[in-house]
Amino acid sequence: MVSISCDCKNQKTFINQCEYLEKVLVCFNIVTNPTHTPLPSEFSFKSNKKQYNPRFRQKYQQLVSSLIYLIIGSRPDIGFTVVKLAQQMENPSNDYY
Repeated sequence: MVSISCDCKNQKTFINQCEYLEKVLVCFNIVTNPTHTPLPSEFSFKSNKKQYNPRFRQKYQQLVSSLIYLIIGSRPDIGFTVVKLAQQMENPSNDYY
């Protein structure tokens, strides 16, 4: 699930997890809306006042775990956003799925 390519001429190595990311998106039925803008640093979630659904909570936690794997492997740029999502794992809301 990790591809590594080498640009010997420029002495650069590239790590890519696109295939893994595609599988995560399909597995969790996520339709992407690509953006180049990171989550603003002042962003904060609104607390979910509703009682959580155990099945949804488990799915949300699995998604966040999959994203954490991406951070560790090749995508440190999404770290701030994923940490914000992880902070909602106790009582997640559909608004942020």
